[in-house]
Amino acid sequence: MCNEIFEHTYYLNGCDDVNKDETINKSYALKDLREQVKDTQENYIKYYEPFRKTGFYKHTKVEKLVCMTKTELLGEKWRTHQKLSIEVSNYGRVRVSKKNILDQFEEDVGPNKYPHDGYLQVRIGENQKSCIYVYKLVIDTWVVLNLDKRCIYDIHHINNNGYDNTPENLIKIKRCQHKAIHQSFNLPYPLSCDGCVNKI
Repeated sequence: MCNEIFEHTYYLNGCDDVNKDETINKSYALKDLREQVKDTQENYIKYYEPFRKTGFYKHTKVEKLVCMTKTELLGEKWRTHQKLSIEVSNYGRVRVSKKNILDQFEEDVGPNKYPHDGYLQVRIGENQKSCIYVYKLVIDTWVVLNLDKRCIYDIHHINNNGYDNTPENLIKIKRCQHKAIHQSFNLPYPLSCDGCVNKI
């Protein structure tokens, strides 16, 4: 299982671009995804402190924090969600119109629970009553999926930063594989999980 390779394909351009269907494909080994998670856990302050409780949601390629702003961002592109009347950007922002970019907020887990690091949500639908995770909207809009319908899948943040909901950072993998990435590092890989048809 540790040598398993994951193919990750996502769109490069927005719906208004000439080459809107152009994609890029990357490959990841499970052991490399696992090492990335281990590194971020061991260097928690380095990876998470710049983001915690700040409203920051993305680290740009020039290594500057970009605030949750309502204005256009350099290099930002938009694609229409397949089912919902919204657009999602390659920076992980969501809008219902060009002038209405939705506010994002962290999940409220209650006073007796630990907060998630990231896992941002937006309110959509009639009267904005429905909450949905941003990473799910990005996956559905920007990532090319080829899934086995007999299996249960999770969405994994490749760099282990839940605030980074860019298409290149989100990959959909089987639940047992996701458990193998995040589980305690002194335990063996799980053989299978409920919902997966094949033993690994």
